[in-house]
Amino acid sequence: DRAKLQSRFRRYDSIVYLGSVCVDCGYKEHLDGFEFDHLPERGRPMRHALVHTDWEIVKSELDKCELVCANCHNIRTAARRVA
Repeated sequence: DRAKLQSRFRRYDSIVYLGSVCVDCGYKEHLDGFEFDHLPERGRPMRHALVHTDWEIVKSELDKCELVCANCHNIRTAARRVA
């Protein structure tokens, strides 16, 4: 399906834009292992930002994020809940 393929490419472009490596542990093995961590101090995330066709809108949302692997994202989220 075309929409799914477009979404996959946008996700790939977003991962590349953020450096293609987990900022916490250095993971870089598989694209599906990455998640976008919206940092609270950088502002509230816009829902479904990756579906926008305007790359500038997507980049403005990605600038509020750090790229982390799923494991590090879970650890970060748990730490935020405790703090």
